[in-house]
Amino acid sequence: MKSYRVVIWKLSINRSAKKPTYLVRWSVDGEPFHESHETKALADRFRAKLLRAADKGEPFDTVTGLPDSLRGGKAALSFLDLAVKYVGARWAEASAKQRDSMTDALATVVPLLVKPGRGRPAPEVLRRALRSYVLPVSRRERERPEEIAAAVRWIEKASLPVGELQEIARVHELIDGLGRRMDGKPAATQTHRRRRAVVFNSLEYAVELEHLQSNPLSRVRRKRGKRAVQEVDRRVVVNPRQARELLTALTCVGGYSARAADG
Repeated sequence: MKSYRVVIWKLSINRSAKKPTYLVRWSVDGEPFHESHETKALADRFRAKLLRAADKGEPFDTVTGLPDSLRGGKAALSFLDLAVKYVGARWAEASAKQRDSMTDALATVVPLLVKPGRGRPAPEVLRRALRSYVLPVSRRERERPEEIAAAVRWIEKASLPVGELQEIARVHELIDGLGRRMDGKPAATQTHRRRRAVVFNSLEYAVELEHLQSNPLSRVRRKRGKRAVQEVDRRVVVNPRQARELLTALTCVGGYSARAADG
């Protein structure tokens, strides 16, 4: 969707990080957007491009916030749209297990890449809407309960464009989310690997469609998972004194057994 209602504000400085960054802030059809830059010169240059586009009367995209001149004229593809397209392209040749893996991974990652805002559905409702109605090709035409329909409307509006993954911070958010369960606890290592493989392939598909120049996951090295730290229950573990007594007792038992055998 395009809009000519564009407001571009002055630069602001973000001092929350160790090294301050310069923020370009603007809105499209009342929806706020921002982009951070390491130097004032880069921020000024980007802001100037926005101003030139607005002066020329270019429409701005309400999803990306950008005019066509800054998007190469190509319509923005949201991560939800990518997930739907990717599943549709792979569904016919995928096994039942592969289909389950695809919907699990993409239903996990799509809600991670959304605009902040009110009205977000409960996590379990959003996941059920994606896994049982939106993603599986064979279930897309099913009648949707109002709770599910509302969740779908929300994610369709909130889903960020795939291009957001050009920011490394977004990629780290995605990877962290892939390794967690709905309750926030770490997922099994195998689950994380399986999900990451699916998302990697879906981003390769975005590269094929020319919505990304390269796969963002290729820029991040894999981190080895840490083993869970287990607390020792002192009630069931012997202390040093008890260990010595047990060893002495075993020596006696061994000696007795040997004498019994000799006798």
